[in-house]
Amino acid sequence: MRMALHHRTGRVEIGEASVVIVTASPHRGDAFAACRYVIERVKQIVPVWKREFFDGGEVWIEGATADPDDVAARAEAERIACA
Repeated sequence: MRMALHHRTGRVEIGEASVVIVTASPHRGDAFAACRYVIERVKQIVPVWKREFFDGGEVWIEGATADPDDVAARAEAERIACA
């Protein structure tokens, strides 16, 4: 089996893809299972900060760390991601 992943950085507009995962396997079911595993793992360990904008304000959404200016939280997220 082979797998590749690319995660965008920077501002992502509504409806735009932020993650691309490509898997290749002799059996289609194995490729789909690997893709599902990878996206769930990314959501667990990658230090992603999501800032949502709306009429009347903006808010940071909790992720691996919520605030990119929180140096301690970022260091902990990187430690987990690189373990």
